[in-house]
Amino acid sequence: MADALRAWDWSATPLGGMEGWSPELLAQVNSILACPTPMMLFWGPELTLIYNDGAVPVATRNASETLGQSARDVWKEAWPIVGDQVERALAEGVGTWNERVLVPLLRKGVMEDVWFDYSYSAVFDRNGIAGVLVIPLDVTASVLAERALQSTGAELKRVLDVTTDGILSVDRNWRITYGNAPALDIISPIQNIVGRDFWEVFPAARYEESPYVEHYTRAMEEGVAGEFEAFYPEPVNIWVHVHVRPSEEGIVLFFRDSTRDVAAREALQRQSEQAEYQRAQIESLYRSAPIGLALFDVEDFRYLKLNNRQAEFFGLEPEQIVGRTLTEMAPIEGLRELFTQVREGNAIVNYPLEGELITRPGEHRYWTVSYFPVVGEDGQVQAITAASLEITQQRKAELALIQSEKLAVVGRLASSIAHEINNPLESVTNLLYLAGMSDDVAQLREYIEAAQIELRRASAITNHTLRFHRQSTSPLEVTCEELIQSVLVLHESRLVNSHVQVEKRKRVRRPIRCFEGEIRQVLSNLVVNAIDAMRAQGGGRLLIRSREGTQWKTGQKGLVLTVADTGTGMSEAVLKRIFEPFYTTKGVSGTGLGLWVSSEIIARHHGSLRARSSQAKGRSGTIFTMFLPFVAVTR
Repeated sequence: MADALRAWDWSATPLGGMEGWSPELLAQVNSILACPTPMMLFWGPELTLIYNDGAVPVATRNASETLGQSARDVWKEAWPIVGDQVERALAEGVGTWNERVLVPLLRKGVMEDVWFDYSYSAVFDRNGIAGVLVIPLDVTASVLAERALQSTGAELKRVLDVTTDGILSVDRNWRITYGNAPALDIISPIQNIVGRDFWEVFPAARYEESPYVEHYTRAMEEGVAGEFEAFYPEPVNIWVHVHVRPSEEGIVLFFRDSTRDVAAREALQRQSEQAEYQRAQIESLYRSAPIGLALFDVEDFRYLKLNNRQAEFFGLEPEQIVGRTLTEMAPIEGLRELFTQVREGNAIVNYPLEGELITRPGEHRYWTVSYFPVVGEDGQVQAITAASLEITQQRKAELALIQSEKLAVVGRLASSIAHEINNPLESVTNLLYLAGMSDDVAQLREYIEAAQIELRRASAITNHTLRFHRQSTSPLEVTCEELIQSVLVLHESRLVNSHVQVEKRKRVRRPIRCFEGEIRQVLSNLVVNAIDAMRAQGGGRLLIRSREGTQWKTGQKGLVLTVADTGTGMSEAVLKRIFEPFYTTKGVSGTGLGLWVSSEIIARHHGSLRARSSQAKGRSGTIFTMFLPFVAVTR
């Protein structure tokens, strides 16, 4: 710039040729040229511009366009900002210092925002104020850097304030230097923490074997990061999960309120312990259950699991059975077909099963079984669970009771038959005696004919008796008329002696296929009970009716037999128990097995036996309704 100033034609400027410059002007020019700091000189009323090398970037244009020009023209775009201070310095000698002022400058044809620290000082000569000295320092880079730093800091603060973790910064003197919004919120009961001693703010963190002291001290003194969870008492009363990290300035704490997490873990632990306890209980019950329990796969029906009771059926340990197939262990006809139904999603409940097991051949046994499909989340059957209750002893006892009842029936029938046969035999004896005493041939013939009638009656009773007790191993077809008539013949005398009038209404001619001896036993039991109910009141009416009906559950057609009496009837409480074994209202004369055995017989014939009764005055009595499919049994 010294060379440029010497070569410049100053004669065309208000300053005139350099040879005419005043000593004060020359001294000022030489002074700014010798200084590396950016300096400019506005001289004279026109503020003619002179500047040094440091001020070249500030001059905004090259020297040919700015040297000797009026500062008002060179910086006309910035003059509204700086002009007043320049004019006051020139007019009044008032100096100014400005920092971080935005001054728009035109540089290379482009308007730029430039920040300056600058001063204006009056320059004097022997006549007074001769000009203004300007020291402009371009601080744009510094301002932009500070703004960027502030922006980054603000953004970082926004990020830290929206994190879920609380963050505290602690310097090496244990002073808290920073806390983000979550940290201040978590420990809000403790106020004004920044700038205070950490241990004064959190006195409850210092105790014997405190994880706070251990991890914070190690991080501060040894630079070792740490993590822990601990409870902080009053006034915060929360569990905190803490990560501590060493830094150049000290340590940084990242922590969160884990009270809910701790409560959830404790609840989960309690649930887990409870579930384990329940699982142990269930396993214990499963192992010791008095019924057999087992789990099978759905491919080959192999045992996956079974309890001790199920294993006892085979006389083995559970471990000896797992992996073996159902039919291998229990080759019972129809059993695999049942499991196939369950595999298709159909449950089998309280199914009567009987047969032999492979470990005990020749021993016929009975069970009540239930099989259920185990369905997965995809809706597919994944396994089959089985519950089996062995009823062999119960079944044998029932069979023994049934046999006992049959013997009792035989005894009662034998008594009835003896009575029925004794009457005609007594008549025959009397008639033969009279015939022997008579000499009248006509009278003798009359006695003999009467004796033959009584003998034919005895023969009919004998034939019906033989048919009644002829038990076939195969079912037979028999008509309703044959069943009813054979029973009434055997009890004819009791009916007459008890003053019971029999009314029959038979509408069905189609025969039924059944074990006729068993069905006759049921009918006989119902008729005897009806006679007993009417004998106490001196007689009554016995109504026996037949019709064709339909069993609504199965849609089967069959025979409906009704046996009704006009006896004393039964109370509701008695009616509920009449089919229970050993329940009787006849005292020592009854066994309590008749109706129970009758219901068992009808059930085996796939039929039903129901009763209703009334004790109302003038219309008392009991009605038994028996339904038998026309094909009650097939083998």
